Amino acid sequence: MANQHSTESARLAGVAPAFQPWISAIQNEKISCSFSPLSGIDPVGLLGRHVQVDHVQEYSSLIVTYGALVVGLQLGAPGLGIDSQLLLRPDDGSEDEYVPVAALTVLAVFS
Repeated sequence: MANQHSTESARLAGVAPAFQPWISAIQNEKISCSFSPLSGIDPVGLLGRHVQVDHVQEYSSLIVTYGALVVGLQLGAPGLGIDSQLLLRPDDGSEDEYVPVAALTVLAVFS
């Protein structure tokens, strides 16, 4: 208990101390969300959750809507021009894919 502080974020309480700075660093980057008046969703909060998303394709203006399980998160370095990405496992059984956070709009989040 000596390491726990009363001001510690409850969301980071179960995260290993070595990873907390990286997770805290992405808290400023949010995913757009069509079902909330809030500014966005914290990508860390989506890990292990099933989501319905609109994905703007990288080389066209095509928007693809699909369901997927969020199985990973790659932290970006905005100062170096590297975006954070979610690793999504689509419901249709296709291969897992890293998708830039900026290319996603979350339509729904399921348990």
